[in-house]
Amino acid sequence: MTKEETSEELVWPAKYIFLTAAGLILMISLGGAIGFAGYSQDFMNHLYEYEKYEMGRTGPIQYITLPNGEMVMYVNIAIDGQMEINETHGVVYWFQKIQLKPGATLIDAVNNLSNAEYVELREYELTNPANWVSINDTNVANYQFDVVIGETMGVDYIKSINGIEDNPGYGGSWLAYGLNGGEFEFIYTAMSKYQLTHGDNIIMVYGVATTLPADCCSGGGFQYEGYSGPS
Repeated sequence: MTKEETSEELVWPAKYIFLTAAGLILMISLGGAIGFAGYSQDFMNHLYEYEKYEMGRTGPIQYITLPNGEMVMYVNIAIDGQMEINETHGVVYWFQKIQLKPGATLIDAVNNLSNAEYVELREYELTNPANWVSINDTNVANYQFDVVIGETMGVDYIKSINGIEDNPGYGGSWLAYGLNGGEFEFIYTAMSKYQLTHGDNIIMVYGVATTLPADCCSGGGFQYEGYSGPS
């Protein structure tokens, strides 16, 4: 297949993405539950393919081969639940070098935080998140997060992490941001559809749709637009 053919195949959903969304709304209003389920699944698949194209992720999944021949990939996942450790400081947990099998999704990674090599705690001032310190802890067992997975329309999503529950109608959801070209971008694809690749950096943020990762989440060689903390 030529490069031109590949691009055309992936761009097609972009041309019809809004018509597809309108179709979803129409089918809901008509009460076509069976048709809606199949139609929405097709919509999610097109959305995933389009987002891969937009983020330059159209190539094969990257992984490494260990000396024993096992194929694995390592990814980094941050959990930013607006969690406070005292009256003056909050904390974001970076689970570094989570070992996964090629083909694993974002849901798989969040479900396997215990596979991380170490946890980096980014403790920041609540009044100035750009002022933070980094603390590494290799005892990953100290950070056993309770993750609950929900399911709707055939796709899985993060329902809650450590009791912080997804509740989009009343103020908060678990949002995902992926590093792309030096900046973190919002991931629209369902988390159970978003396949990771070796070296990915993902931030899980609890908040409304416009919530951005705190300044302390960045650093270590990667930043997002507007970052002002230490490098």
